Amino acid sequence: MAWTGGADTQRVIGTSHKIKAPPGNSRITSNITATVYYMPGTMNWEETYGWRPARLWNPQVRTADASFGMKTDGEGKRFFAFNITGPPDSVVLVRTSTGLSLGCWTILAAVTLADPDLDGIGSFHFSDPGASQYPARFYSFSMP
Repeated sequence: MAWTGGADTQRVIGTSHKIKAPPGNSRITSNITATVYYMPGTMNWEETYGWRPARLWNPQVRTADASFGMKTDGEGKRFFAFNITGPPDSVVLVRTSTGLSLGCWTILAAVTLADPDLDGIGSFHFSDPGASQYPARFYSFSMP
């Protein structure tokens, strides 16, 4: 497990256990008020880990909804937009690149998936006004 910050840290930001939860239910330092996120495809995770809430981290881009794609605003400016959904309060780094090389990605935003409808699904509408300046632009997202 890894986390950053002091006693007020709100989320554990990663784990190296890609197949299953770490053995045992280790106690995370008592003054850390973090949520533990685990990746899709991992096994043996329960609702808590180390006495902290454990939640699946599985944000997705909604490619079938009307917000996805290159759009034009009321002033004629073009931008690329999409909705990201996933567990409420998940933090997502949105990155972009003009090529798929691993080292050439730039972070555009760190967003939190809000749940204003209280339906258990967090979402964020992302738009990139700089997209129209490039012949191709790729997007990815990850944990902070």
